[in-house]
Amino acid sequence: MSRVVRIAVDVMGADHGPEPILEGVRRALMLHRDNLFVVLVGHKDTIARYMHQLRDSDGELAVDIHHADTLIEMSEPPLAIRRKPNSSIVIAMQLLSAGEVDAVVTPGNTGAALTAGTLFVGRLSNVERPAIAALIPRPHCPIVLIDAGANVDCRPWHLMQFAVMGSTYAETILNISSPRIGLLNIGEEPSKGDEATKEAYELLSHSQLNFVGNVEGRDILFDKADVIVTDGFTGNVVLKTLEGCGQLVYRELRHQFARSWWRRAVAGLLLRQLFNELREWMDWREFGGAPLLGLRKLCIIGHGASDSRAIERAICIAHNAVRNNLMERISEGLQHMHALMASA
Repeated sequence: MSRVVRIAVDVMGADHGPEPILEGVRRALMLHRDNLFVVLVGHKDTIARYMHQLRDSDGELAVDIHHADTLIEMSEPPLAIRRKPNSSIVIAMQLLSAGEVDAVVTPGNTGAALTAGTLFVGRLSNVERPAIAALIPRPHCPIVLIDAGANVDCRPWHLMQFAVMGSTYAETILNISSPRIGLLNIGEEPSKGDEATKEAYELLSHSQLNFVGNVEGRDILFDKADVIVTDGFTGNVVLKTLEGCGQLVYRELRHQFARSWWRRAVAGLLLRQLFNELREWMDWREFGGAPLLGLRKLCIIGHGASDSRAIERAICIAHNAVRNNLMERISEGLQHMHALMASA
């Protein structure tokens, strides 16, 4: 039997309460019945009310409950973890730090998760800034966008580290051999951009990564790079803009076809399957969550509005990453990069 992966799930942090989270846990456990164990972190009385969801025909699934008195609300600042040491995200990160679990999945406060992860789990050697690696849908394979919101201000060296971590993630999880690295910029020429971006371009040009140069915003969704590197402010704006555009296009198509009976008939007869495929392809829930790369151990940050499908996928991504030694590979890649830079 293969190694059992233990994952802590923050049950209390999402917008819609524990019920969809626990349903997502059940689905993930059904998929990985033989090698997945989930630790539910949250108020034990609240979780107990929904434990009936975690039973199947063979009895209860492989879960345990770790009590947490409270939660950190989405509106609270990251340093709320100091005022709430018994909150679910803090407890989950402490379990991860102590080695009681292999990964954490949280759909809660992103800033609190980042702060708690840095404080309790710690960063990999030589990593100054952990970064969020989000997946953006593309027809044949998703694109890794890093950083997607963890760091507003970045130095060139940080962007170089993001590139190494993003490349390793694309290679390990997306099975892309020698991922193409693009630096998000306002033009393709090396002279474009602010000083940090131009210096990052030079660092990436002399690295052993498969750096393909600057990538403009209009080219993100096309086949020019597999990993897009940028600071967290720009990355988060890009991510939210693309999400909004996708929703707008899908909604407008539905609206146009609903304007007359013959359009509805055409859509129903000829285009229903196409629309369903398009919706599934653009559905953010299929990606589950985004890993916070640069910590010593794995944390997957989900959307606050995560439903059961999103939680299921986030747990499966964490399970896959642990089994493929993602964090160890990232650490090795960063060490190799530092050794090359030191000898240059």
